[in-house]
Amino acid sequence: EHQEIQKRLRPSAAPESNGTFRPDRGAEMQPVSQRQMMERQQEMMREMDAPLAALEGSVNNLQQVSYTIRNEISMQNRLLDNTNQTADRASSRLNRARSLLTRLTAVNQNRCLGLSVVLLFVCLVAIFVYVVIP
Repeated sequence: EHQEIQKRLRPSAAPESNGTFRPDRGAEMQPVSQRQMMERQQEMMREMDAPLAALEGSVNNLQQVSYTIRNEISMQNRLLDNTNQTADRASSRLNRARSLLTRLTAVNQNRCLGLSVVLLFVCLVAIFVYVVIP
């Protein structure tokens, strides 16, 4: 890795008039200082960080969207729970009202039968008094 960085930091060779390349004066022999190598590494890291910064922004946006979706789902679940509780209460009230109506109609039918028996008994007594006794 060190050799690769030194190769990149060397000045490029200039072409001669005959088309061959000749390295610049002693460029191969000049050592690369630690400072230059560090600066070059930092520059390479900054170049790699640029696309990562854009990717980090996208990931942050996705995170915000996921938080928003999670909050919306939680709110919708609470609304559904409240609606279910309200429907359960209404259903139990309807069941109580239905059972009361069933008892009331049964009592009314018994009353009608009882009233019919009493009315027929009165009629029978009247017939007996007017027909049999005179």
